[in-house]
Amino acid sequence: MFVHQLRAHSNARHTVLILDNASYHHSRRVKSFLERHEDVTLIYLPPYSPEYNPVEQIWNWLKGKVYQAQHGAVTVEDLLSRVRRFIWHWREGRLVTPLK
Repeated sequence: MFVHQLRAHSNARHTVLILDNASYHHSRRVKSFLERHEDVTLIYLPPYSPEYNPVEQIWNWLKGKVYQAQHGAVTVEDLLSRVRRFIWHWREGRLVTPLK
Protein backbone atom coordinates (compact mmCIF):
# COMPACT_ATOMS: atom_id res chain seq x y z
CA MET A 1 0.00 0.00 0.00
CA PHE A 2 1.05 3.56 -0.69
CA VAL A 3 0.63 4.43 2.99
CA HIS A 4 3.47 2.05 3.88
CA GLN A 5 5.78 4.09 1.64
CA LEU A 6 4.60 7.35 3.24
CA ARG A 7 5.22 5.99 6.71
CA ALA A 8 8.71 4.83 5.73
CA HIS A 9 9.60 8.39 4.71
CA SER A 10 7.84 10.22 7.53
CA ASN A 11 10.62 9.72 10.10
CA ALA A 12 8.11 8.47 12.70
CA ARG A 13 5.96 11.60 12.42
CA HIS A 14 2.19 11.40 12.36
CA THR A 15 0.85 11.07 8.79
CA VAL A 16 -2.46 12.61 7.72
CA LEU A 17 -4.01 11.78 4.34
CA ILE A 18 -7.00 13.49 2.76
CA LEU A 19 -8.96 11.09 0.58
CA ASP A 20 -12.08 11.03 -1.52
CA ASN A 21 -14.82 8.55 -0.70
CA ALA A 22 -13.84 5.83 -3.15
CA SER A 23 -15.00 2.46 -1.83
CA TYR A 24 -11.46 1.07 -1.69
CA HIS A 25 -10.49 3.84 0.74
CA HIS A 26 -13.01 2.32 3.17
CA SER A 27 -12.03 -1.32 2.61
CA ARG A 28 -11.36 -3.87 5.35
CA ARG A 29 -7.69 -3.79 4.41
CA VAL A 30 -7.51 -0.03 5.03
CA LYS A 31 -9.43 -0.32 8.31
CA SER A 32 -7.14 -3.12 9.45
CA PHE A 33 -4.09 -1.03 8.56
CA LEU A 34 -5.40 1.92 10.59
CA GLU A 35 -5.98 -0.32 13.62
CA ARG A 36 -2.32 -1.38 13.53
CA HIS A 37 -0.87 2.07 12.80
CA GLU A 38 -2.12 4.80 15.10
CA ASP A 39 0.36 7.24 13.56
CA VAL A 40 -1.81 7.49 10.43
CA THR A 41 -5.03 9.50 10.22
CA LEU A 42 -7.36 9.51 7.23
CA ILE A 43 -9.65 12.47 6.57
CA TYR A 44 -12.36 11.92 3.98
CA LEU A 45 -13.71 14.63 1.72
CA PRO A 46 -17.50 15.02 1.76
CA PRO A 47 -19.30 12.73 -0.70
CA TYR A 48 -19.90 14.18 -4.16
CA SER A 49 -17.55 17.12 -3.69
CA PRO A 50 -15.21 17.19 -6.69
CA GLU A 51 -14.62 20.91 -6.10
CA TYR A 52 -12.45 19.97 -3.09
CA ASN A 53 -10.36 17.48 -5.04
CA PRO A 54 -7.94 19.29 -7.40
CA VAL A 55 -7.36 16.24 -9.59
CA GLU A 56 -11.08 16.15 -10.37
CA GLN A 57 -10.78 19.63 -11.84
CA ILE A 58 -7.94 18.44 -14.07
CA TRP A 59 -9.91 15.36 -15.18
CA ASN A 60 -12.93 17.52 -15.95
CA TRP A 61 -10.82 19.93 -18.01
CA LEU A 62 -9.10 17.07 -19.85
CA LYS A 63 -12.40 15.38 -20.57
CA GLY A 64 -13.67 18.47 -22.31
CA LYS A 65 -10.46 19.00 -24.27
CA VAL A 66 -9.29 15.47 -24.99
CA TYR A 67 -12.21 13.08 -24.86
CA GLN A 68 -14.63 14.91 -27.12
CA ALA A 69 -17.25 13.15 -29.23
CA GLN A 70 -15.50 11.90 -32.32
CA HIS A 71 -16.36 10.19 -35.55
CA GLY A 72 -15.23 6.59 -35.20
CA ALA A 73 -13.60 4.79 -32.29
CA VAL A 74 -11.04 6.48 -30.05
CA THR A 75 -8.25 4.19 -28.86
CA VAL A 76 -6.45 4.39 -25.54
CA GLU A 77 -3.26 5.23 -27.43
CA ASP A 78 -5.04 8.13 -29.15
CA LEU A 79 -6.31 9.46 -25.80
CA LEU A 80 -2.83 9.21 -24.24
CA SER A 81 -1.34 11.01 -27.21
CA ARG A 82 -3.86 13.83 -26.82
CA VAL A 83 -3.25 14.09 -23.07
CA ARG A 84 0.52 14.25 -23.63
CA ARG A 85 0.05 16.93 -26.30
CA PHE A 86 -2.13 19.07 -24.03
CA ILE A 87 0.28 18.70 -21.12
CA TRP A 88 3.16 19.73 -23.38
CA HIS A 89 1.23 22.78 -24.62
CA TRP A 90 0.31 23.68 -21.03
CA ARG A 91 3.94 23.43 -19.85
CA GLU A 92 5.11 25.53 -22.80
CA GLY A 93 2.44 28.18 -22.13
CA ARG A 94 0.83 27.55 -25.50
CA LEU A 95 -2.74 26.75 -24.51
CA VAL A 96 -5.38 28.84 -26.23
CA THR A 97 -7.70 28.49 -23.23
CA PRO A 98 -6.33 28.38 -19.69
CA LEU A 99 -6.67 25.40 -17.40
CA LYS A 100 -9.62 26.29 -15.12
